[in-house]
Amino acid sequence: MFNSITTRRIISTAFLLAMTCAVHAEALDEVKQKGILRVAVYDDLEPFSEKGKGIDVEIGKALAAKLGFKADVFEFDAGEDMGDDFRNMIWKGHYLNPRMADVMLHVPVDKVLMEKNDKVHIFAPYFNEQIAVIRNTVKIPVFVGLEAFTRVKIGVEGETISDHFMIGALGGRFRDSVVHFKNIKLACESLVAEKIEVIMGSRSQIEACFDGKIPPKFALTPFTDGGISVKDWNLGLAVKADSPQLGKLLEDAMKSLRDDGTIQKIFEKHGVSYQQPMYAKKS
Repeated sequence: MFNSITTRRIISTAFLLAMTCAVHAEALDEVKQKGILRVAVYDDLEPFSEKGKGIDVEIGKALAAKLGFKADVFEFDAGEDMGDDFRNMIWKGHYLNPRMADVMLHVPVDKVLMEKNDKVHIFAPYFNEQIAVIRNTVKIPVFVGLEAFTRVKIGVEGETISDHFMIGALGGRFRDSVVHFKNIKLACESLVAEKIEVIMGSRSQIEACFDGKIPPKFALTPFTDGGISVKDWNLGLAVKADSPQLGKLLEDAMKSLRDDGTIQKIFEKHGVSYQQPMYAKKS
């Protein structure tokens, strides 16, 4: 026999489960009802998203099409950190910009990031980004490590992994040789004009500068020095943590787009060699 306390607990548990299921279904139901998948991408992030064009913009549209929805892809300004971006775009919104998304792209699929942001679900890696260097082979014939950067100008995008690494590398030896740029595109222009001799930055952005065709005068190689904390990372999606059904649909759609070559074609269209996620190989 159940006593009154047990009965109340059973009723309460059943009620909570029903409410949880309703919340879980809500995000997907809203997408189905409107027939629109709202996709958030970063603003001013060539070649991924800028002024309505780019790799992430096309991936967002491909995901929506795969699921039978129209795509509403919009750009947003990055916050102080990704926690701000998740809050503003995915799970809460911002009073100055109430527009929110069903899914956000260009999210590092990183365990630490996941643990710090439990209100979002990070999943479905679609690209492995890498830190790379491109050098003037006349000025730097051989690249065997940081010593090759001695007495040359090194271009980096400000406030990036490459920037912080080069400023502190070997006890600050290269601090006076680092030249900061607003973006990698401007650094590439300076490299071509021979105002600097080498650039360190994300491989995708460097390749996009040259539309995937690196001139013979330059050489692009992954940066594998053991002193850098992060050499590569997977990019994936994020949805609200209580939207598992939508997340599962998007995960399946992304896998399908990876496996049939759609994702690779989108990257190559924008002059970027496709680097498959490290733990998302084709089945």
